[in-house]
Amino acid sequence: PLPFHAHFDESKLPSLFRRLLTDIGFNLNEGRFDLTLHPFCSSIGLGDVRLCYRKDPADISRAILPLLHEAGHGLY
Repeated sequence: PLPFHAHFDESKLPSLFRRLLTDIGFNLNEGRFDLTLHPFCSSIGLGDVRLCYRKDPADISRAILPLLHEAGHGLY
């Protein structure tokens, strides 16, 4: 099995996701980062980006890949 297909502690996912976002240069001080059913990224105004993620503790790739995709919009 792939390493993404293992059970992950749901309580630790937000801190992992924050770490990934900061590692790619996403500034979490200029917006929000919240849980949702469908990931998206929206800019309310300059310096105010709303990034929403989903969680899937059984297959973390279904959370990480959309998170990074949406973060790319936010970085742009």
